[in-house]
Parts: sequence; structure tokens; C-alpha cells
Amino acid sequence: MIKYPSAFPTGSGTTMLLLTLSKLTGADPFVVYAIVCAVSGAIFALAAGGFVARWVRLPVPLCGMLAYTFPESIVCGAYANDTVLPAAFAALAFYILSGRLSAMRLVGGSICLGLAGWFRADIVLITPALFFILYRGDRTAYARSLLSVAVISSVITLGGVYLSGSSIPKILAHARA
Repeated sequence: MIKYPSAFPTGSGTTMLLLTLSKLTGADPFVVYAIVCAVSGAIFALAAGGFVARWVRLPVPLCGMLAYTFPESIVCGAYANDTVLPAAFAALAFYILSGRLSAMRLVGGSICLGLAGWFRADIVLITPALFFILYRGDRTAYARSLLSVAVISSVITLGGVYLSGSSIPKILAHARA
């Protein structure tokens, strides 16, 4: 088990990623954090813009500008915070899953959603949107897709949480405090 000290058990993945990148590059953790947040903000804008464009049939740049009206995307450029990285991965998951579904897209979207949950535990609050994103008219394929995404993303999230030294009881205790 890999252990990095984290003051926030709900963001154990973010802490582990930043400290690992800091050790690999030799850069200051705050510099790494700022770069990760900037890249995540760009990914969020592109993925959310592409996702909205698929649903409303407007150009991606216009939808990317629309995505910047969300409070999450406004603060991502203002300062480095721990919600930008999971929001980027969640938007990327929604973008991948909103297209034509295939086994690779289901796995890729599930991995992105699982990583988003590992980077910040409360990102699971967006999962009810999957009911609408994955529905294509066929109930059997819908149930299979929904179950696949749920299982793969849950395994990645829970595995990451436990590998980084946190646990579900720690997350719940932190949420109650």
C-alpha cells in the first residue's frame, strides 16, 4: 500500500497524484498543483464544451464558453483548488459516454469517472446523470451499460481510496465533521 499523509481523506487521490508528480519532477508541490489545475481547467472546458455540443447541436467553442458559466469552471482559473481535477475527469467521462457507445468508450468513461471519484469523494453526487446519458432506447443494453460503468468506476474509486491510505469510514467521518 502506498501511503502519503493527507489531511483530507475525501481527496486522497489528489494528494497522492500531486506528491507523486512533485517527487518525479522535483518541482515544488504548489507549482505542480497550479499546473495540474490549469491543465484540468482546459480539459474541463473542452470536455464540457464537447458534451454540451453533442446535446444541443451548437459549435463546441460556444458550448465551451457556456461551460464556463458553471461555478466550478469560474473558480478553476482563479486559484488552485481540489475540485478542478475531479470536475475535469467527470466532464471527460460524460463526454466519452455521451457518444456512440462501444466497449472501449464504456471502459474509458468508467475509468475517468472512477478517477474523478478517487480524486474527490463527493464527485459521486453527479452519478445520477448517468441514467440520462447512457439511455439509448434499448433497456437491456441500457442496464448492461449502466452496470458496467458502475462496477468499473466503483472498483477504481475504492481501490484508489484504499491504496492511498484512506477508507470509507474516514471519508464519512470527515463528511460529518
